[in-house]
Amino acid sequence: MAAASADGVVLSVGSKVITSFGNIGTVERIDDDVAQVLVGNIHLREKLTNLQLAEASAAAARTTVRAPSPARDIDGRDTDAELNLIGKTTADAEYEIDRFLDEAYMSSLPRVRIIHGFGTGALKNYVHHVLKGHPHVEKFAFAPSEQGGHGATIAELKQ
Repeated sequence: MAAASADGVVLSVGSKVITSFGNIGTVERIDDDVAQVLVGNIHLREKLTNLQLAEASAAAARTTVRAPSPARDIDGRDTDAELNLIGKTTADAEYEIDRFLDEAYMSSLPRVRIIHGFGTGALKNYVHHVLKGHPHVEKFAFAPSEQGGHGATIAELKQ
C-alpha cells in the first residue's frame, strides 16, 4: 500500500522516513493516515503528515538514533511528561497514548502522567487497559491526590 506524506511524496512499505522525533526509520505498515515505523528496535505509530521521506544523503548523515535526553521527573512544570486526554473518546485517545509512550520511552523518562479525568470512567478504564499491555510500561497506578488523584494515572516506564 502507498500513501502520500505531508510534502506530497509517496510513501510505501519499506520507505525510509524521518519521524517527527527526527529519527530515521522504515515504514512497516500503512493504515489509512497512520504508518507503523520501525526505528532501531522501537515500533512507532506516526501520522503520515508527520513523516518525511529520508534522502540517501540525509540517511547517511543521520543513521544513529538520537541520544536520550536526561531523565525528568513529573513536577507539574514538565509538560512533556504529561498527556491530557480530557474530552477525548477512547478511539481518539488510542493514537495519542501510543505515540506519547513511545516518545517518553525514547526520551528516557522514568515516569509519565496521563490525565483522563473522572467522567464515566470509560477513558480511565481504557487508559489502564492500554498501559497493562504496553511494552514500555513497567507499572502504573492512580496519581497522588496533589497530582490528580483518580483523575490521572502515573505510569513508570521501563529503562
